[in-house]
Amino acid sequence: MTETIEIFEFAKYARTHPELCYGKVGDGKEYDDCIYCMLQEVLDNAVDEFLFGYGTEVEITVDYESGAMSVRDYGRGAFVNKLDFCFGWDVNCCGMWGNDEHINIRYSLATAGVRRVCALSKCFSVRSVRDEKFGEIVFECGRQISYVQGRCVDGEKCGTLVRWSPDAAIFPNYSISTEHVSRRISNCAMANPGMKFILNGARVHA
Repeated sequence: MTETIEIFEFAKYARTHPELCYGKVGDGKEYDDCIYCMLQEVLDNAVDEFLFGYGTEVEITVDYESGAMSVRDYGRGAFVNKLDFCFGWDVNCCGMWGNDEHINIRYSLATAGVRRVCALSKCFSVRSVRDEKFGEIVFECGRQISYVQGRCVDGEKCGTLVRWSPDAAIFPNYSISTEHVSRRISNCAMANPGMKFILNGARVHA
């Protein structure tokens, strides 16, 4: 008897087994459902920037009908010429170094959580502004479809904007709870005094 071994790309594997990413998929009714863990992953990157001394404000938007979300931080911005490395699946690694010379590299490598968000989203995009340059990359169902880079001309502030829409093929019957979203962000505010969180134009307090 011949056995066949199939090797999955990690993005495909994550989409085939989403419960392995976050424990359960859920339908949005519970606080720990996957849909809110995805938001937490992106928020954590913004918080990391704040903890390293960059960016005190985060703007979050949530469309409670469609499920589309975005997080815009005002940190240093991910490396504009490495967005495929930071958020794509060609390289799957993470690392952390303790001196100033290598702190920037941490942002580029420690994004495994956001990669899961990318894999489970119908559309996932990142726009980064850093050192007066920008990079914008777009994925569909975890696969990269476009990547552009250029020089900023309008004084756009440094930082990273992440936008995503959960894939209905993976989350067929989910709904977004305003209570669970607010609680997630409020908990982040409580754990990070001095950081300002704005949800759909209104400040969220601890």
